[in-house]
Amino acid sequence: HIDREFVNDKKITVQLVCAFRYGKESEETMGLSFRKELILSEVVLFPPQDVTQPQPTRLQERLMSKLGKNSYPFHLDFPQHSPTSVTLTMEPDETGEPCGVQYFVRGQ
Repeated sequence: HIDREFVNDKKITVQLVCAFRYGKESEETMGLSFRKELILSEVVLFPPQDVTQPQPTRLQERLMSKLGKNSYPFHLDFPQHSPTSVTLTMEPDETGEPCGVQYFVRGQ
């Protein structure tokens, strides 16, 4: 749901992000990061574009009817050769993000 008064004329995008952590968060020092992000797919959600969008799914239609006229469906594609989502199990006394590959959807 997008509040037009809050957004004004700003652009809102939705991204499919693959995050790869290859070192402990506690060992990151002086700007060195053991985490990389790959943006696999991106869609401009608002303002609406003239690009042809796929038809909303049944679930999206039901959500749009509940959320109202200010809701916008979107579709993100996984690239065919994306890495598998895997996370290494951490010891009980360890803190921070686990090492591995994770996916998430980010809106900005």
